[in-house]
Amino acid sequence: MFEFTAQLASLDPPPPEMQQWLGAVSRSRTAMDAFARVAAGLTSPTEFFSTKNVERILVT
Repeated sequence: MFEFTAQLASLDPPPPEMQQWLGAVSRSRTAMDAFARVAAGLTSPTEFFSTKNVERILVT
């Protein structure tokens, strides 16, 4: 989570893959809520960023 936050804080454009993923998260209320739970420390980043969950978000 630290690396993710540091990359965003750099104000450099995220890599294309991250842009695609963030776009997919922004189109899904469920994914946005889940990401907020990670940021609040309620959900493990390992769980949220798992391959299965990332693929599910990208398909939405």
